[in-house]
Amino acid sequence: MSTPSRPIFPVVLSVKSAVKYIRELTRWVGPGFHPDEDFHDYVKHDGQRSYSDQEANELNSELEAVASMLEFHGVEPCRIGLTVQRKTLLNVMAIKKRSPLETIEFNCGKQSHEVIG
Repeated sequence: MSTPSRPIFPVVLSVKSAVKYIRELTRWVGPGFHPDEDFHDYVKHDGQRSYSDQEANELNSELEAVASMLEFHGVEPCRIGLTVQRKTLLNVMAIKKRSPLETIEFNCGKQSHEVIG
């Protein structure tokens, strides 16, 4: 499996392009991604920061723009990211249908959500 490259911030920001950006960002960052997390706080296994100050600032700004726009339209960025993480986990583990992970509950902010299929 190849490592995805950093997502490109959409030139024209729409719900569709924002959802695509969140999906790509989730795949790029990996399973620790959360839309509310500051990119300055991500660290590698060796304890070193994952992103430079400049890159963290850019990523925070881009994520804030798409998250705000999505939330304005009633779309939760957290739900998008967690759905991608779930599908990635299922693919990596090659779990067949009807696994215990078929339904995953997660907490995103103040609300609890359930992701199915």
